[in-house]
Order: sequence, then structure tokens, then C-alpha cells
Amino acid sequence: MRNRQISCSFWGLVCLAVLIGIGACSSNQAVGDPAALNARGLGYFKAGKYNRAIADFTDAILHNPYLAEAYNNRGSAYIRNKQYDRGIADFTQGIQLNPDFTNAYYNRGIAYIMKKEYDRGIADFTDAILRNPYLAEAYNNRGYAYYLKKDYHQALANYTEAIWLNPHFAGAYYNCGLVYYMKGAYDQALTDAEQALRLDPNHANARSLMLLIQKRFSILNRREINYAVVTVFKPASRDKSGKAGGSY
Repeated sequence: MRNRQISCSFWGLVCLAVLIGIGACSSNQAVGDPAALNARGLGYFKAGKYNRAIADFTDAILHNPYLAEAYNNRGSAYIRNKQYDRGIADFTQGIQLNPDFTNAYYNRGIAYIMKKEYDRGIADFTDAILRNPYLAEAYNNRGYAYYLKKDYHQALANYTEAIWLNPHFAGAYYNCGLVYYMKGAYDQALTDAEQALRLDPNHANARSLMLLIQKRFSILNRREINYAVVTVFKPASRDKSGKAGGSY
């Protein structure tokens, strides 16, 4: 049975790397078989039963301590349980067993972001990109780390690269729109929020951003109208005698 692994993403982040090739596996098949235990653990993971998934991944590791995928998968389950340090330890072990394990770098980067260790997260996403330069999700997540550091220039550069690699990446458009909003570029922010909604009509964050921008436009328009009214009807200046200034 082929080894299977997890890789995901979260918003602003794009989840732990997506589940790969999950197949059904009976209890009898799984006993003593590391690959079968790993596969069954993935099934539990997909069902949201993270503790049972962790138990299976742990059994898989006991039967084969060199199974890097099981460490990655158990680390992903720990992240879902918000046990970030345990997750990081498992991803690190997976990387030690396989130094080119892209998903483990990617997932460890997510764990560091969740711990607010943004520079470490950026370093791991960079390592993932070095091993797979077409991984749009890694660019998106590295952009999110820069966004949290308020480095909007680098955030925008990474989100733009993610979109270039995957023009249908609704989340990256939303993230771009959010950066443009923070920079005060409301026209571009609205364009990106609208594109995110075209790609994913159920993207609640993009819809909220679009409404926020429209509200901002409404406020700005009212200010412009008020400024014009004040300018047109501005009282004439007065001289020292108290009379309105001007020629007669």
C-alpha cells in the first residue's frame, strides 16, 4: 500500500497540505501494517477524529520509525488539536528523515505562524518553495506571515505570485484585496475582493471586505460632498473694521 500524507491550510493561511489519496482500511488490515495504519489514520483525520488519527499514526511509527509521512500526518493532527509544539516536533522529525519533504516544511511553517513565530514560518515556507517552486499555497502563506509583520510590500508580492501560479486562487485574491485596503488603495482592494467572490461565491471574508470597502467609499463620497459645500459657501473674510472684505 502506498504511503499517504497530509498537507493543509487555514484562512489567511491556506490549510495543512490537503489530504492525499485516502482509502478505506479495515481494522484487521491495519494491525501491524504501518502503511495501513497511516491510511486509517488519514481516514480518521478527514472525519475530524484527531485523537484516533494520532493513535493510528503513533502505531504506524512504532512499527516503522522511519516512516516520515506518519510523522507529518501526526503533526498535522496535533495542529488541529492546537498542540503546536508537538506538531512542530513531528514535522521536524519528518524533515530529518527526509530533508526534501516539502509538506513537512509547509506544515511546520503553519505551526510557527499559529505560534506567532512569523520569521520561522517564513523560513519554512521559503524552504517549501525551494523544493516546489509551483506551490501557490506556500507563497500565499508566506505572504500572510509578512502581512502579520505589517510588511505589506512583501505580502503583496507573495500573494501576486500565488495568483500567477494559480489564477483561480480565490483566497489569494482576497488576501491581496485586504493588503490594498490596509494601504488605502480602495479601488484595487474592491477589484480583488470582487474577483475572489467570482471565483468562490461562498467566500464570506471576501464578501465582508467588499461591503467594508463600499462603506468606506460611501464615507469618502460624503466627505467630498461636504468639502465641496463648505468651499462653495465659505463666508467671506472680514477686515479689521468688521466689514466683509472685498472691493466696493
